[in-house]
Amino acid sequence: MESEHEKRKTGQETFNWTHFGLGCISGAVLIVACLLVLAIPLIGSFFLMPAKSVSSPQELDASAEIRVESDGCTVTRTDVQGATPIRNLQWVVIDASGEQVLGRAAEGEYKYTYYRSGEYSVYLEAWYDGTYVQISNEVIINCP
Repeated sequence: MESEHEKRKTGQETFNWTHFGLGCISGAVLIVACLLVLAIPLIGSFFLMPAKSVSSPQELDASAEIRVESDGCTVTRTDVQGATPIRNLQWVVIDASGEQVLGRAAEGEYKYTYYRSGEYSVYLEAWYDGTYVQISNEVIINCP
């Protein structure tokens, strides 16, 4: 039986398992790298979707109007107008620092009086297309 050294002298090639193994590993790494290059944009678009804007979408036509009553602290609203279906209509009350201090159901409720003294902004919002959207004008109340 010839030794490997003798085979090399005569020009016969021997099978090298080390080179074969490294080739297989390199090929597998290359395949995984290619799959990652193709998959990262898909994964990124799924997990890193941009946040929805809180501004009104173009196709939303639902709206209502609110007014401040003479006591300065009570607001009333009109019926919601428009063809766009909305859900979870809410009164929203914002304090002077910009913090939301109330989010209360407004469906079936056309009048609301805030209970704390001070100056607040009030508007209506509704759930539409995966986010809450302001659908009314904003008024200022001044509760004694």
